[in-house]
Amino acid sequence: DAVIALDNGDTIHGTFIAVNSKGEALVPILNALAFDSMTAHWEFAYGPDNFRRIVDKLDFPMLAINCYKKFTDRLVFPPFHIVERGGLRVGVIGIASNI
Repeated sequence: DAVIALDNGDTIHGTFIAVNSKGEALVPILNALAFDSMTAHWEFAYGPDNFRRIVDKLDFPMLAINCYKKFTDRLVFPPFHIVERGGLRVGVIGIASNI
């Protein structure tokens, strides 16, 4: 299979079930979709601790080259991920958007 599936964010916000569960209800669906990685935008709307809990339950990495732990220079998420498909290695860089 030579397909690379990426989630560009805004996935765990905006629908009744997503907002009502603060994104939690979408975790099994996201895992079933088997994304190779994701980045974020409105996923931060429920706060950093909630988003961290959701990310910890995902079967794929959340990428963000531009999200740092407050008052430090430590990245919160990996900045990139290497995906191998069809004999190729593809670098995926995550850039999260602020809200």
